[in-house]
Amino acid sequence: MATAFPNDAGEYQLQFTGLDRKRKTIWLGKVDADFADEFRLRVERIVKSLRGSRQLDNLTQAWLESLDPKFRKKLHAKNLIVEAPVATISQLCAYVIARADVGPNTLKKYHDCQANLLTYFGDRGIFQVTPGDADEFAKWLPKLGRRPVPGPLAPSTVKGRVEQAKLYFSVAVRKRWLSVNPFGDVKARATAPTDRLRYIEAATVQKLMDAADPEMRLIIAMARYLGLRTPSETWPLEWSWVNWDEGIIRVRDSKRARHPDKEWRFPPIFPEIQELLWEQYNSNRTDPRFIFPPRNLTDTSLRNKLERICLRAGVLPWPKLWQNLRSTRETELVDQGVPIHVVCKWIGNSPEVAYRHYLQIFKEHSDRALGDTRGDLQRWAEIVRKTTAKNLSDQQGSYGVMDRPDLVGEPKKAVIGPS
Repeated sequence: MATAFPNDAGEYQLQFTGLDRKRKTIWLGKVDADFADEFRLRVERIVKSLRGSRQLDNLTQAWLESLDPKFRKKLHAKNLIVEAPVATISQLCAYVIARADVGPNTLKKYHDCQANLLTYFGDRGIFQVTPGDADEFAKWLPKLGRRPVPGPLAPSTVKGRVEQAKLYFSVAVRKRWLSVNPFGDVKARATAPTDRLRYIEAATVQKLMDAADPEMRLIIAMARYLGLRTPSETWPLEWSWVNWDEGIIRVRDSKRARHPDKEWRFPPIFPEIQELLWEQYNSNRTDPRFIFPPRNLTDTSLRNKLERICLRAGVLPWPKLWQNLRSTRETELVDQGVPIHVVCKWIGNSPEVAYRHYLQIFKEHSDRALGDTRGDLQRWAEIVRKTTAKNLSDQQGSYGVMDRPDLVGEPKKAVIGPS
């Protein structure tokens, strides 16, 4: 039991029996009787929860989150609560980022979401973000979420930012710093993954390679025929990773390298890149270690370079330039009958990811399914077109103008009065 009572000066104190079975006192100061009684009730609930090693009830947890920091310190001093090492959005983001075991691209997404949260909320306390606030944040992102210059974001990017915000606050919930994740029920719709998929024919790739310099030819070929993530898996390639005898090349998986059993993959040196790789080996190399000399080309600059090559070759650039080359190769290998688990080992993803984000349907699949029947279908289609045209002509000819006023417009109204 806990008791709360005022002294002669009207200052409330609260007495309770701690976990060590000793009587303890918390000075509340000059507060109203209702606050003191609520404080007493919540302390009883906290002590009961600690003694039974049970989770704190939601009402008491919510009361703690809204409690003035000076009273939280008093509870912390009596070992009733553990003070969270973070109190604001910036502190929470920094806490999660410092402990994140992710690749550089994913880490960049963490920072982008952090910037969005701070732009919209300011450095607000994590206790002050409500589910309603989270809903409004998700509505704001598509309009002004771009940074550093405010502007619209693509639906897929919005979905990623919302999921990242949800992850930040889920850490606070799991650490018992919050009772409820304000982003828990927020959903953002993304475009279907297939909306931006394109199958890039070998003839199209050849046009690009004809318009590119020797080094860029090999980079394009490795993306299209080796399925490399470009440039994250292209720049680190070393000549020592090329096993000419076995016909395989070792690739460090840039996305899954933090997992010991997925750091490396060993795709074949496919015929489409063999001569290009040999030419690169015999060229005037400035670096004996790396296949491609180290440089400070960003993802954007390399993508822009490929766009210029497309325009030079008379090819319209497609969405997701590099990823669709990789997606095309995975589709092509599966279509050639290579088992999906083997293809995924070579490309560096899982069958689930491949089916959802990579594998495509293209015209040759339909042609193959139709076989020799396409000629009959085309002949029948021509008959249907002629029959439809004849029927329409006969119908139009069988109506008179008076029977089909819609053919001549609105009927004229009679004019009343002198002519």
